[in-house]
Amino acid sequence: SELGLLADCRRLFLNEINVDGTLPTELGQLRSIDQFHLHINQLSGTIPTELGNIVTVDEIGLHENNLEGSIPTEFGKLLEVAELSLHSNELTGTIPTEISNLSKDLDYLGLFGNYLNGTIPTELGQLSALVELHLDANELTGPIPSELGYLSNTLHQIYLFQNNLSGEIPTELGKLSRLTHFEIENNPGLFGNLDTIVCTEASHFESLWANCLDEFVQESPE
Repeated sequence: SELGLLADCRRLFLNEINVDGTLPTELGQLRSIDQFHLHINQLSGTIPTELGNIVTVDEIGLHENNLEGSIPTEFGKLLEVAELSLHSNELTGTIPTEISNLSKDLDYLGLFGNYLNGTIPTELGQLSALVELHLDANELTGPIPSELGYLSNTLHQIYLFQNNLSGEIPTELGKLSRLTHFEIENNPGLFGNLDTIVCTEASHFESLWANCLDEFVQESPE
Protein backbone atom coordinates (compact mmCIF):
# COMPACT_ATOMS: atom_id res chain seq x y z
CA SER A 1 0.00 0.00 0.00
CA GLU A 2 1.20 3.51 -0.85
CA LEU A 3 -0.33 4.93 2.34
CA GLY A 4 2.84 3.93 4.13
CA LEU A 5 4.73 6.50 2.07
CA LEU A 6 2.85 9.34 3.80
CA ALA A 7 5.27 9.29 6.70
CA ASP A 8 4.72 12.95 7.56
CA CYS A 9 0.92 12.87 7.37
CA ARG A 10 -0.66 14.48 10.44
CA ARG A 11 -4.37 13.92 9.76
CA LEU A 12 -6.06 11.13 7.82
CA PHE A 13 -9.76 11.62 7.11
CA LEU A 14 -11.20 8.97 4.79
CA ASN A 15 -14.55 8.60 6.47
CA GLU A 16 -17.92 8.20 4.75
CA ILE A 17 -16.56 7.55 1.25
CA ASN A 18 -17.55 3.88 0.87
CA VAL A 19 -14.00 2.57 1.18
CA ASP A 20 -13.97 -1.22 1.25
CA GLY A 21 -11.37 -3.95 1.57
CA THR A 22 -9.06 -4.46 4.53
CA LEU A 23 -6.90 -2.07 6.54
CA PRO A 24 -3.33 -2.13 5.19
CA THR A 25 -0.64 -3.02 7.69
CA GLU A 26 1.41 -0.16 6.20
CA LEU A 27 -0.82 2.28 8.09
CA GLY A 28 1.41 1.53 11.03
CA GLN A 29 4.16 3.49 9.28
CA LEU A 30 2.29 6.79 9.73
CA ARG A 31 4.39 7.67 12.74
CA SER A 32 3.50 11.40 12.77
CA ILE A 33 -0.28 11.16 12.54
CA ASP A 34 -2.49 12.54 15.29
CA GLN A 35 -5.98 12.08 13.82
CA PHE A 36 -6.92 8.81 12.16
CA HIS A 37 -10.49 8.54 10.83
CA LEU A 38 -11.78 5.78 8.56
CA HIS A 39 -15.24 5.46 10.07
CA ILE A 40 -18.55 4.83 8.30
CA ASN A 41 -17.16 2.82 5.41
CA GLN A 42 -17.28 -0.81 4.28
CA LEU A 43 -13.95 -1.94 5.68
CA SER A 44 -13.64 -5.61 6.62
CA GLY A 45 -11.06 -7.97 8.03
CA THR A 46 -9.13 -7.48 11.24
CA ILE A 47 -7.56 -4.39 12.82
CA PRO A 48 -3.80 -4.58 12.09
CA THR A 49 -1.62 -4.85 15.16
CA GLU A 50 0.72 -2.42 13.40
CA LEU A 51 -1.64 0.44 14.29
CA GLY A 52 -0.12 0.19 17.75
CA ASN A 53 3.02 1.75 16.26
CA ILE A 54 1.29 5.11 15.68
CA VAL A 55 2.25 6.37 19.11
CA THR A 56 1.53 10.03 18.26
CA VAL A 57 -2.18 9.50 17.48
CA ASP A 58 -4.79 11.13 19.71
CA GLU A 59 -7.96 10.18 17.78
CA ILE A 60 -8.84 6.83 16.22
CA GLY A 61 -12.18 6.46 14.45
CA LEU A 62 -12.86 3.04 12.93
CA HIS A 63 -16.50 2.79 13.91
CA GLU A 64 -19.38 1.74 11.66
CA ASN A 65 -17.48 -0.67 9.44
CA ASN A 66 -17.46 -4.46 9.16
CA LEU A 67 -14.25 -5.08 11.07
CA GLU A 68 -13.91 -8.39 12.86
CA GLY A 69 -11.49 -10.22 15.12
CA SER A 70 -10.14 -8.95 18.41
CA ILE A 71 -9.03 -5.52 19.58
CA PRO A 72 -5.22 -5.54 19.33
CA THR A 73 -3.43 -5.54 22.65
CA GLU A 74 -0.90 -3.30 20.89
CA PHE A 75 -3.38 -0.44 21.31
CA GLY A 76 -2.01 -0.27 24.83
CA LYS A 77 1.03 1.50 23.35
CA LEU A 78 -1.03 4.46 22.11
CA LEU A 79 -0.34 6.57 25.16
CA GLU A 80 -1.46 9.86 23.58
CA VAL A 81 -4.88 8.70 22.38
CA ALA A 82 -7.86 10.62 23.76
CA GLU A 83 -10.63 9.14 21.60
CA LEU A 84 -10.86 5.45 20.71
CA SER A 85 -13.97 4.70 18.69
CA LEU A 86 -14.42 1.12 17.45
CA HIS A 87 -18.15 0.78 17.87
CA SER A 88 -20.65 -0.74 15.44
CA ASN A 89 -18.39 -3.38 13.95
CA GLU A 90 -18.23 -7.16 14.35
CA LEU A 91 -15.37 -7.31 16.83
CA THR A 92 -15.08 -10.35 19.09
CA GLY A 93 -12.94 -11.46 22.01
CA THR A 94 -12.33 -9.66 25.27
CA ILE A 95 -11.57 -6.04 26.09
CA PRO A 96 -7.77 -5.88 26.40
CA THR A 97 -6.54 -4.96 29.85
CA GLU A 98 -3.75 -3.07 28.08
CA ILE A 99 -6.24 -0.26 27.43
CA SER A 100 -5.57 0.79 31.01
CA ASN A 101 -2.17 2.04 29.79
CA LEU A 102 -4.04 4.93 28.15
CA SER A 103 -4.81 6.47 31.51
CA LYS A 104 -3.28 9.88 30.84
CA ASP A 105 -5.48 11.17 28.01
CA LEU A 106 -8.24 8.72 27.05
CA ASP A 107 -11.57 10.47 27.61
CA TYR A 108 -13.82 8.56 25.17
CA LEU A 109 -13.94 4.78 24.84
CA GLY A 110 -16.56 3.59 22.35
CA LEU A 111 -16.77 -0.18 21.94
CA PHE A 112 -20.55 -0.62 21.74
CA GLY A 113 -22.40 -2.60 19.11
CA ASN A 114 -19.90 -5.43 18.72
CA TYR A 115 -19.71 -9.03 19.94
CA LEU A 116 -17.19 -8.52 22.72
CA ASN A 117 -17.33 -11.10 25.50
CA GLY A 118 -15.71 -11.82 28.82
CA THR A 119 -15.78 -9.48 31.78
CA ILE A 120 -15.30 -5.73 32.00
CA PRO A 121 -11.66 -5.29 33.03
CA THR A 122 -11.19 -3.86 36.49
CA GLU A 123 -8.23 -1.99 35.00
CA LEU A 124 -10.65 0.46 33.36
CA GLY A 125 -10.76 2.11 36.76
CA GLN A 126 -7.23 3.36 36.02
CA LEU A 127 -8.39 5.54 33.10
CA SER A 128 -8.14 8.73 35.10
CA ALA A 129 -9.19 11.02 32.22
CA LEU A 130 -12.22 8.97 31.09
CA VAL A 131 -15.43 10.95 30.54
CA GLU A 132 -17.55 8.55 28.45
CA LEU A 133 -17.60 4.74 28.63
CA HIS A 134 -19.70 3.00 25.97
CA LEU A 135 -19.72 -0.80 26.26
CA ASP A 136 -23.39 -1.42 25.50
CA ALA A 137 -24.81 -3.96 23.03
CA ASN A 138 -22.12 -6.59 23.41
CA GLU A 139 -21.97 -10.01 25.05
CA LEU A 140 -20.14 -8.99 28.23
CA THR A 141 -20.60 -11.06 31.38
CA GLY A 142 -19.75 -10.83 35.05
CA PRO A 143 -20.08 -7.86 37.40
CA ILE A 144 -19.77 -4.13 36.94
CA PRO A 145 -16.30 -3.35 38.32
CA SER A 146 -16.39 -1.40 41.56
CA GLU A 147 -13.11 0.16 40.39
CA LEU A 148 -15.09 2.48 38.09
CA GLY A 149 -15.84 4.39 41.27
CA TYR A 150 -12.24 5.62 41.22
CA LEU A 151 -13.14 7.91 38.31
CA SER A 152 -15.11 10.35 40.44
CA ASN A 153 -13.43 13.45 39.00
CA THR A 154 -14.05 12.70 35.32
CA LEU A 155 -16.63 10.05 34.45
CA HIS A 156 -19.90 11.54 33.16
CA GLN A 157 -21.48 8.75 31.13
CA ILE A 158 -21.66 4.95 31.54
CA TYR A 159 -23.49 2.82 29.00
CA LEU A 160 -23.59 -0.91 29.78
CA PHE A 161 -27.07 -1.89 28.62
CA GLN A 162 -27.89 -4.94 26.51
CA ASN A 163 -25.18 -7.27 27.78
CA ASN A 164 -25.22 -10.30 30.07
CA LEU A 165 -23.84 -8.59 33.17
CA SER A 166 -24.67 -10.01 36.58
CA GLY A 167 -24.10 -9.40 40.26
CA GLU A 168 -24.77 -6.50 42.57
CA ILE A 169 -24.51 -2.94 41.29
CA PRO A 170 -21.43 -1.57 43.10
CA THR A 171 -22.15 1.02 45.77
CA GLU A 172 -18.78 2.56 44.84
CA LEU A 173 -20.47 4.10 41.81
CA GLY A 174 -22.07 6.52 44.25
CA LYS A 175 -18.69 8.30 44.34
CA LEU A 176 -19.15 9.39 40.70
CA SER A 177 -20.32 12.90 41.48
CA ARG A 178 -20.14 13.98 37.83
CA LEU A 179 -22.20 11.08 36.48
CA THR A 180 -25.10 12.27 34.30
CA HIS A 181 -25.89 9.16 32.21
CA PHE A 182 -26.09 5.64 33.64
CA GLU A 183 -27.79 3.03 31.45
CA ILE A 184 -27.74 -0.62 32.51
CA GLU A 185 -31.07 -2.00 31.29
CA ASN A 186 -31.36 -5.44 29.66
CA ASN A 187 -28.84 -7.10 31.95
CA PRO A 188 -31.20 -9.51 33.72
CA GLY A 189 -28.54 -10.75 36.15
CA LEU A 190 -27.91 -7.34 37.75
CA PHE A 191 -29.42 -6.48 41.12
CA GLY A 192 -28.96 -3.99 43.91
CA ASN A 193 -30.04 -0.66 45.30
CA LEU A 194 -29.58 2.43 43.15
CA ASP A 195 -30.19 4.80 46.07
CA THR A 196 -26.48 5.16 46.79
CA ILE A 197 -25.90 6.24 43.19
CA VAL A 198 -29.00 8.32 42.47
CA CYS A 199 -30.07 9.74 45.81
CA THR A 200 -27.01 11.77 46.69
CA GLU A 201 -26.55 15.50 47.01
CA ALA A 202 -24.01 15.44 44.21
CA SER A 203 -26.11 13.52 41.67
CA HIS A 204 -27.46 15.39 38.66
CA PHE A 205 -28.69 12.78 36.22
CA GLU A 206 -29.93 13.54 32.75
CA SER A 207 -30.57 9.88 31.92
CA LEU A 208 -30.98 6.81 34.11
CA TRP A 209 -32.22 3.58 32.58
CA ALA A 210 -32.58 0.33 34.48
CA ASN A 211 -34.86 -2.67 34.80
CA CYS A 212 -37.06 -2.66 37.90
CA LEU A 213 -39.34 -5.60 38.73
CA ASP A 214 -39.04 -6.89 35.15
CA GLU A 215 -40.40 -3.63 33.78
CA PHE A 216 -38.50 -1.09 31.72
CA VAL A 217 -38.11 2.13 33.66
CA GLN A 218 -36.61 5.48 32.76
CA GLU A 219 -35.72 8.17 35.22
CA SER A 220 -34.80 11.68 34.10
CA PRO A 221 -34.24 13.72 37.25
CA GLU A 222 -34.90 17.42 36.99
